[in-house]
Amino acid sequence: SNPTSGVCPDVSDSMELTVEEELIADAGPDQTVCGLVTVQLNATTNAGGTWSGGAGTFADATDPATTYTPAASEEGTIVTLTWTTTDPGSTCPDVSDQVQLTFEEELTADAGPDQTVCGLQAVQLNATANGLGSWSGGDGTYADPTDPNTTYTPVATEVGSTITLTWTTSDPTSGVCPDVSDSMELTVEEELIADAGSDQTVCGLVTVQLNATTNAGGEWSGGAGTFADATDPATTYTPAASEEGTTITLTWTTTDPGSTCPDVSDQVEITFEEELTADAGPDQTVCGLQAVQLNATANGPGTWSGGDGTFADATDPNTTYTPAAAEVGSTITLTWTTSDPTSGVCPDVSDSMELTVEEELIADAGSDQTVCGLVTVQLNATTNAGGEWSGGAGTFADATDPATTYTPAASEEGTIVTLTWTTTDPGSTCPDVSDQVEITF
Repeated sequence: SNPTSGVCPDVSDSMELTVEEELIADAGPDQTVCGLVTVQLNATTNAGGTWSGGAGTFADATDPATTYTPAASEEGTIVTLTWTTTDPGSTCPDVSDQVQLTFEEELTADAGPDQTVCGLQAVQLNATANGLGSWSGGDGTYADPTDPNTTYTPVATEVGSTITLTWTTSDPTSGVCPDVSDSMELTVEEELIADAGSDQTVCGLVTVQLNATTNAGGEWSGGAGTFADATDPATTYTPAASEEGTTITLTWTTTDPGSTCPDVSDQVEITFEEELTADAGPDQTVCGLQAVQLNATANGPGTWSGGDGTFADATDPNTTYTPAAAEVGSTITLTWTTSDPTSGVCPDVSDSMELTVEEELIADAGSDQTVCGLVTVQLNATTNAGGEWSGGAGTFADATDPATTYTPAASEEGTIVTLTWTTTDPGSTCPDVSDQVEITF
């Protein structure tokens, strides 16, 4: 237009302004997946473009809704992928956006090898895992059930059984990876038992019945004697001769080659008391009421019995015995009895001897006599056995007759003659005894 004179008419010309839409790039929300799985991508764009980033592969890098397969090295890492929107025919600059893909490592669980344990002892567990987790199973106690290397202590009811213990690995953060579990078997063996039985005391070298208590095989040992069957817990033992009067120790050992439990042993003491002996000594003959020396032989304490007389010490095998008056002229039986004052296992044993108490010999030559002249004198000795007169110069009618007569010699008139009666008994232990009578002619 001409703003002054207005002479010239207005003239016009036009141009076109194209306002292009800005390029859009939205790579989509971040994702977390479990393991090396293929991920669906969902970029938002208003033009063409391409994916980049990562060590894996895109099914079609130009497709905003392609898939991404991670490389093995990307497990357990965060991968950043970029979507770049481009339009060669546009004046708008390329635009990009990123998405983060977290490839969580797949959970693992290895409960460790099966184990066998002896009795109620704590067992060391050895699980291998790549995450947190916990133990389960069994009626026993875990020191810390969240520790893969904890210990487990069985309860009494689990002895003799096999129990299953399970380790479960879990994902406490994203929860993307599912829990995984693995189990191991724990065999709780019964501890071996060995009870050799009660101590025994027996009399003499007798065969002894043994009674061990066991829950497996085993064997007896010890002693110098013999076992009927050393592998039988209820066998018998026959002692050696040298074991009389001694105490021996026998051992029962329980073994189980197929068990993890150690051998166990127990001992029993067998006392073989010496059988009692009694020997009252030889028979004796004694003269009159004199003390008799007794000579018993014994291997233990004991006592004398029998007779009506008196023992100086009835418990002394070598005591003395004094007969009673009523026992003169008789044979009495004296008995020594050996007894066991301690265990009472051995029965009393006795032995007897006979004591003959002979009557002492008697000699009484009678009363003194006085006669007139050389007359024959009647003698009257008192005796309880045979005997003989002696003395004088005269003659005896029968010198062996206690009631004989004595005829004096002519030389004896007017003298006193002493005559002696001597009582003798060749079959008696009693000594000869004599008595004298005086005859006055």
